[in-house]
Amino acid sequence: MTSQLVIMNQLAIAVATDTLTSRQSAGDTKTSPSASKVYELPSPATGVVLHSGSVDIGRTSWRLLVREWSRSSSPLTAPTMSDYRDAFAVWTNQHASGMGLEDVYGVINRLGAIESEGGHIGWLSTELGAEVRDALIADAKAADADTAKAIHEVIKNGYSTDAFPDLSEENAKALIAEAQLDLGVTFQIAYSLPEDFKFSPKTVSALEDFAVAALRCIPVWEQSSNNLHFVGFGAQEALGQVAKLGIYGYWGGRLRSTTMNLGAQAPYEYPYFYPIAQSRAIDAFWTGSSGDFNHAVSAAARNAVLAIEGVTPENADKAVEAMNEQIFNFRQEKFRNPLFQTIGGLAISNLGKFADFLIHLQAFRSATDEGEATVGGFVESLVITPEHGVRWRHRLSTDVRGIEDSSHAFD
Repeated sequence: MTSQLVIMNQLAIAVATDTLTSRQSAGDTKTSPSASKVYELPSPATGVVLHSGSVDIGRTSWRLLVREWSRSSSPLTAPTMSDYRDAFAVWTNQHASGMGLEDVYGVINRLGAIESEGGHIGWLSTELGAEVRDALIADAKAADADTAKAIHEVIKNGYSTDAFPDLSEENAKALIAEAQLDLGVTFQIAYSLPEDFKFSPKTVSALEDFAVAALRCIPVWEQSSNNLHFVGFGAQEALGQVAKLGIYGYWGGRLRSTTMNLGAQAPYEYPYFYPIAQSRAIDAFWTGSSGDFNHAVSAAARNAVLAIEGVTPENADKAVEAMNEQIFNFRQEKFRNPLFQTIGGLAISNLGKFADFLIHLQAFRSATDEGEATVGGFVESLVITPEHGVRWRHRLSTDVRGIEDSSHAFD
């Protein structure tokens, strides 16, 4: 997991990020410190690439891809940060085979049995739930039509977004065949069914329809596996910009991704405050409360109002809505507006100090939460200006301390 922050006012951009990486191993979380999540673009570019999410795109390190793109495109220059982002995506598609990006792996990864690793058949089994599973175990043939109907309902509700225009149903079926992926076996694993379990024909056909739909679109609810933020000043940009590339995987001969731009052309629209990934403590600092706390307060208020004799659920909802509106206005007046006024007037060095502090704050929050802390390690921070380029405040060294001096084996 990750915590990162980008703050922009009219003069500069501040970036701060933790350096802790985590992975799942036999149901447990393993962490390693000292992994930089920032790549400084080579001169004459004025910016960095900030990474969060899975460290691999396909089976290739995000940093390797960004490094080779920036080297092959030297001298690296573009009018806008969005142009840098788009150029990276085009280059990656053109050089995919030489960089280890393969359709077969992308299809297997996307249609896998493990929901937590982005496998959509794993997600399908979770969405269908125990009732469908119990019916299949009792009598797969008798449950065949109902199971197929339930799968098509999931497709209708979750995968009805615009399809990729370059990927027809026939193309998607060909990709599945090329990957030699047995959809029935994958579904059987996802549902923890016996190894010799056999699905009936309508269920198998519905699974194929589901797999094709999952390859042909990005559902609106789906979170990207990798996020690359191109942060800085393009050659024609006087104000800081952030161009996001949210990557869901590689299949069908290209990266499957979405984009987002943060920034403006008018100075009066600044400052911007952009937390990335884990931000509970940061949210509480700049808005007065975190999202999970807000939900808890709303639920508690609704239950308390409903406990009053004669109050209907509809009136309870109206009361909670009115309460939330008052709380929102209070947070705007007492927290958000003063923060933005402060950021707007901060000098360049102070902007960097502020971003640095907030990532440390989130790291302490993660350390005191239940479970393994997934934000932490050395905090890297920097500021970017058009006149001075990228100036690091704190940057990881390539030196490694002796193991007898380290608090972590890999520190």
